[in-house]
Amino acid sequence: MKRAFLYMAAFAALCVGCQKEDVGGEALRNENTFTASFESNTTRAYLDEEDYCRWELNDQVSLFNNDGDHYIYYSVKGDVTTTQLNTNDSPEFAGENIYAIFPYSEANSIVNGTWNSVIPAEQAYNKEKVDMNNAIMVSKTAVAPKKHFSFKNSCALVKVELNTLSNYATGEDAFSVNSITLSSKSENLAGAVMIADDFVAKVAEDGAKSVTLTGCGEAGQMTTDYKRFVLVIPAGTYVAGDLTISIDATNDEFDYAVELNRNFTI
Repeated sequence: MKRAFLYMAAFAALCVGCQKEDVGGEALRNENTFTASFESNTTRAYLDEEDYCRWELNDQVSLFNNDGDHYIYYSVKGDVTTTQLNTNDSPEFAGENIYAIFPYSEANSIVNGTWNSVIPAEQAYNKEKVDMNNAIMVSKTAVAPKKHFSFKNSCALVKVELNTLSNYATGEDAFSVNSITLSSKSENLAGAVMIADDFVAKVAEDGAKSVTLTGCGEAGQMTTDYKRFVLVIPAGTYVAGDLTISIDATNDEFDYAVELNRNFTI
């Protein structure tokens, strides 16, 4: 194994709160229309260059009534912190609480006022954003006149920043990263999750103790400039020595693993 990584920083963080006050689109409003935003210090699937939380056009959201009926809503505007949510469904909300899970998934459900979803063990790298199917956020609101969802994070982001030595950035020794795996000795990191009123995603006992970010080759060859990779795990406290990051490179000589030697509370 060659020591190809000049710098590898792994840290867990919740991204910066939504401080920009732009509001998305004035689409047609009706009794089934809502607005939605993100609370400060929230984890969001999309991170711009300033790590602000942003909606994308046609982001899909799961909405539920007290009976657990599942409706698909979508954002009408992109690159905004507050958006209108519309639907093509015919929902029935009769003077009751309405529950929401972002992003939409067929696996989402509401049981006795508890949100249920899934953190996938395999997560896809994307240059522009964290895969929106990974970072689960939830909210609850009452019907009119209060028709706004303020989403709270239930997951945390682990950011891995990598660069390499100049002599490994070009020529025959140049390489890229295939995948990055984050594993835990004691905590389940992926699988079915239940989210109660503390808004923390708790993974089921039969969950997986690792998550893998695939498709990292899309980031291109490693260079002396940092490349950022992000994995989604449940928020919580992780003690020093519990988490290990493993890197699978296109050249096996550059495969690498490191144990995180400090505590994380995220």
